[in-house]
Amino acid sequence: MKNTVLKITDEYKTPYTEIPEVKGKVVRLKKTKYTKGLYRMEGVKGYEFFYIEKTLQVTELQVKDRNGKWKTLMVDDPLHWLGMEELAQLCKPGSVLVAGLGMGLILHHLVKRNDITQIKVIEIDPEIVNFIKPYIPKDPRITIEIDNYFNYVILTKENYDNVIIDLWVIGEGDSKEHIEHVKKSMITAYILTKNAFPDAKILIWGVRGYFNR
Repeated sequence: MKNTVLKITDEYKTPYTEIPEVKGKVVRLKKTKYTKGLYRMEGVKGYEFFYIEKTLQVTELQVKDRNGKWKTLMVDDPLHWLGMEELAQLCKPGSVLVAGLGMGLILHHLVKRNDITQIKVIEIDPEIVNFIKPYIPKDPRITIEIDNYFNYVILTKENYDNVIIDLWVIGEGDSKEHIEHVKKSMITAYILTKNAFPDAKILIWGVRGYFNR
């Protein structure tokens, strides 16, 4: 089926490919191997799946939960790395507000665009900010503010041309109830964001792809 499966070659790399495993008290970068086979691409770049012929090593950003278990927040696999590239390409020229830092994948793509004038990131967890800062682009257009995005968007007096929202983590084994909760949260985020920035392009990464409004 044409344009359904993206073949990933040995040349696939991200800014995190060469970084070794790094571990903090509650945040870490961990290497994981994807075995040969098909993986969901969720419509990114027009593909439903990506296929790897050989083992592919990826990097995961994980945080430790209250029970001491490591939970994955983001991974630089083809779905997420190329998905963030597509979101960056869809932005209008001008300023960008990013909700959720994660690994900072989106920042590596946004800084490639000379027509992006400002990139502001809102991240609620200072541990993630301190841990990931060394690995994001050193670009004067980027600023990071530690805050709850929902509080920020309600109170801010600033304006933005684009808003990229990536606040939710969904796993293969998550319940329907969790996915429905995430969908409702996305709708809330969209409404609040649209009210605050009515002329902004809003891109929301989440359940099986993204919203592009």
